[in-house]
Amino acid sequence: MKKVVWNIIIIAFLIGLPLHAEWVTGKYADAFFDIGVGARPLSMGSAFTAVASDVTSLYWNPAGLAFLPSTQFHVMHSERFSGIVNWDFLGMGMPVSNKNKLAVGIYRLGVDDILLTRLLSESDSLGAIILNEAGERVPNVPYVYGTTSDQQWVGQISIAGNYSKNLAWGGSIRLIRKVSDLSSAWGMGFDLGIQYAFHKNWKWGARLTDATSTILAWEGGRKEVIAPKLTTGTAMNYQIKSFYVTPALDLLFEFDDMDETANFHAGPVSADVMTGLEISYKALVAIRAGLDRGKLTLGTGIRFYKINLDYGFLSHSDLGNTHRISLTLNQLWENNPK
Repeated sequence: MKKVVWNIIIIAFLIGLPLHAEWVTGKYADAFFDIGVGARPLSMGSAFTAVASDVTSLYWNPAGLAFLPSTQFHVMHSERFSGIVNWDFLGMGMPVSNKNKLAVGIYRLGVDDILLTRLLSESDSLGAIILNEAGERVPNVPYVYGTTSDQQWVGQISIAGNYSKNLAWGGSIRLIRKVSDLSSAWGMGFDLGIQYAFHKNWKWGARLTDATSTILAWEGGRKEVIAPKLTTGTAMNYQIKSFYVTPALDLLFEFDDMDETANFHAGPVSADVMTGLEISYKALVAIRAGLDRGKLTLGTGIRFYKINLDYGFLSHSDLGNTHRISLTLNQLWENNPK
């Protein structure tokens, strides 16, 4: 398995590196993928790099998959910007040996039913008085002649394992497809992750997204390279009688000059802060809260038999609030990998 990981790293590096001199930087080309997956991480302010240990580790930190005990499915639906944008995820993770885990996932971001309009008379200006088919004098206004959609798809495969009792590693490959009425693009990205347990109650994690710079090529010749991003964080887990308390803190570093859009910035380097807190009772019911780059997040979760149902909320005063629901099916069957 380790040989497979290094082969993937080398291939991704060789594909991505020689093209840097020819391609332009896509500053917001992967902004859609910054949304994250799972209602639990969202409600904890997206501070999940060190917490991740389920199938959503595909996104948050592939190293977290090393702690997946058995086969797990996860499905998520999220509505952003007052329901205009739909963000969906379907993932599956499973052990393939005593130390190694495998997971696959599909992401879709879609703006559906976009109205297509044109003027009654394309040769006249907007608002001009024209003659319609009945010979009547009417203003030249737009009319709807159809609908379209803007879709962004990502397929991902991740592998993870343990170097030691306290140290876990993970890696992912993402295939990206963007489709709209105007153009389409293909891309490929590669992520790396690590988690280290300083103590049974204290863990640290790091994720390098777009590790070799993500390749994104548009029809018509436009080409973009997405710069790497580094997220590092820590989380603790305390037990107080029947309650479990999990505070978490993440720092996201970007290197493509985000300026005033970030919490902190110095030259081309910027940093954002994510904090979260989860309080659960006997791992059956949980309440969560956090701050995702200064924006309030809230949520709750409930576990029944082998099913986790979670809800997350993200506030945004300008673009509207985000609501997210996710369902996790745990240990549908026991794995006995050799």
